[in-house]
Amino acid sequence: MRYKQTNTSDNNPTYTLVFDKGDKVMEELQRFAVEQQITAASFVGLGAFSSATLAFYDRQTKGYDPIPVQEQTEVLNVTGNIAIFNGEPRLHVHATLGRPDGSTIGGHLVEGAVWPTLEIALFASSEVLEREMDEETGLPLLKA
Repeated sequence: MRYKQTNTSDNNPTYTLVFDKGDKVMEELQRFAVEQQITAASFVGLGAFSSATLAFYDRQTKGYDPIPVQEQTEVLNVTGNIAIFNGEPRLHVHATLGRPDGSTIGGHLVEGAVWPTLEIALFASSEVLEREMDEETGLPLLKA
């Protein structure tokens, strides 16, 4: 993954992230958040995956059911945010993927293998967004 800071404001930097063939999106995005010490951000993007794993939250089990996607897809939209949970940046990412037949599939993005590219615009803030564990859902939800 390569990136460029496209807004040099110290308080609210904006980055363009360009993922290359074979990059693992969640792994690279997490590394970027840690290295840049991002405490609050939102992002959007588009591109394509050679494979991906999405997930759907099951209220009964309080866990995510995996949805493997073992085909080339267009990333019609990837959107998410970064907040602090247990002292570390935590990603929350959803994706909508377009299949070759024109159908779509979406959900919580667990991981995606980029092919040939993924482009993300990330809008960071000097503020701190935090997550805290919600007992009812078992999820780390945003505090406001």
